[in-house]
Amino acid sequence: MLSRISKIVLVVTLFGVLGCSAPSPVPPVPASIYIVSSIVPTGIIGVNYTGEVFFSGGTAPYVCSVSEGALPTGLKVQTGIDACEIVGIPTTLGVYDFTIEVTDSSTPTAAAKISIHSKI
Repeated sequence: MLSRISKIVLVVTLFGVLGCSAPSPVPPVPASIYIVSSIVPTGIIGVNYTGEVFFSGGTAPYVCSVSEGALPTGLKVQTGIDACEIVGIPTTLGVYDFTIEVTDSSTPTAAAKISIHSKI
């Protein structure tokens, strides 16, 4: 079987030498975007908070948003190079369930359900 593959490669090479053109290469399809890590720390009321939901794949530019639920008051989502960053100073006590969604310029979105506990 290996010699058969070698002959096919040789024929393609000969066509190239004789002036026949090979088919144009197909551009690669970007990998779908996906969530790599979605564990975020507990927040403490009145203390600066940073949590990151890392993603990979897809094609920049990226946009992070909250698609379901709500963040604790005082926090916001911003888009980083490879993560949706949850930043700010939480001001209200409670458990907050929400979904972070990241979209890119070419593939379907990816989402992660997140829960942040704010304590005193």
